[in-house]
Amino acid sequence: MEVTHIMYIVKCINPECDNKIRLSEGKFVGGINDKGGIVIECEKCGAKFPCKLKNPNDASGILQGGKILDTWLDEFPEYLEKKYQIKKTDILNIERLMVFNYEKPPKIKWSFSEVPTYGIENTNFEKISYDFLEKYKDNINDKYKAFYNYYVKGKCNVDKSFIILKYKHLGESYKAIFAKEIESENNLNTDNLYLIH
Repeated sequence: MEVTHIMYIVKCINPECDNKIRLSEGKFVGGINDKGGIVIECEKCGAKFPCKLKNPNDASGILQGGKILDTWLDEFPEYLEKKYQIKKTDILNIERLMVFNYEKPPKIKWSFSEVPTYGIENTNFEKISYDFLEKYKDNINDKYKAFYNYYVKGKCNVDKSFIILKYKHLGESYKAIFAKEIESENNLNTDNLYLIH
């Protein structure tokens, strides 16, 4: 099942600490997303506090600045207050934090290079996409070979092939989509794929 991730930045609850903790909240696309939260320990001052976070046990987590001491599903359990000396009233709401502790993403602009690319600063996403295609072409060609028997026996009639690569760049998730015409079994490989998105 596909999981999308959103990064949030929360400030440590200790007013004397300026540590910013990066959280990744994962959501299952078209699936069930559990309500709940995590108990965070700040890596700078050691302060402990609860924070709401969906899917705390399987899809979400801390990227930087702290560690998870415990998790809960649905409503905040009272035993966590005594266990970690925290208060239910200190629960941080991720939606509120996104507004008040938000860090602006890099400025997105159009790059008027020889091959125009829509990117971040001087990032050429076209080159990055083709680099990832080159990196995984052996794996992709193995899948083409597995499909070959179905194709030559006439069990599958296709005229186009699409390859979707998901990759990370500067901590963000991106998707590159390649395509090509399939005129014969000789086209069942990564040669001459072109980037369409």
